[in-house]
Amino acid sequence: MLGVTATGTFTHKSADGVVLEAGVWVTSELVSFDSYGIAPGALMREGRALGPPQFGKRMPMSSGSMPAGGRAVLRIRLLPGWGSPKTPL
Repeated sequence: MLGVTATGTFTHKSADGVVLEAGVWVTSELVSFDSYGIAPGALMREGRALGPPQFGKRMPMSSGSMPAGGRAVLRIRLLPGWGSPKTPL
């Protein structure tokens, strides 16, 4: 498990839209992360390249950040505006 720091807000509503609870969530634990890789079209078309040549060619890539995606699973703690804190299973 890796450390992470993140916070956000939540609103728990019933099926008919009535607010049951609202508050903030906090986390300090990353349970898992599955990378989806670099976003399509993220490779530059300018011809700049980084890294060692692969089969005589170098892959054009940006030297800056590149958009990528994935799925992060975090262990969170809910801190509702009223009532006691909860840690979902």
